[in-house]
Amino acid sequence: MNELDRIQDIILNQLPQVVANTAVRYTENAFRVKAFDGKPWKKWSRNYRPGKGSLLVQSGKMARSVRARITPRKVTILAGNKQTPYAEVHNNGFSGSVVVRSHQRVRKGKVENVRSHTRNMNIPQRQFIGRCNELEKQIQKNTEQLFKQLLQ
Repeated sequence: MNELDRIQDIILNQLPQVVANTAVRYTENAFRVKAFDGKPWKKWSRNYRPGKGSLLVQSGKMARSVRARITPRKVTILAGNKQTPYAEVHNNGFSGSVVVRSHQRVRKGKVENVRSHTRNMNIPQRQFIGRCNELEKQIQKNTEQLFKQLLQ
């Protein structure tokens, strides 16, 4: 394999992987620092009583759903799956009405039937995935390191 073939192999195979790994690590780290692109996520409202966990992390399913799709021309970072359909809502925010299906609940030890109804929701944007300056700087740094190794 001559030098040009080696360089082409690195650009076509290793560079997309470096970009994907950097982006996935940055996105996963957003759940730890509770911020994206240097902007902290909005705190819970005083009326909300969270269960276990912290802001956007109760079971860790949404953070674990972050993954990369690599094609020869593009790297795409994705989040959400069948178990976490709410990932897009948290990333983009949501304000509007939703339908609550009829269900049963237990209150004071007694089972109650709850009829179907609508509820107004206002979920603030807590972005964890997308374009951002911090990520672009990290990708640039890691790409430069790859090319420095290539030139040695």
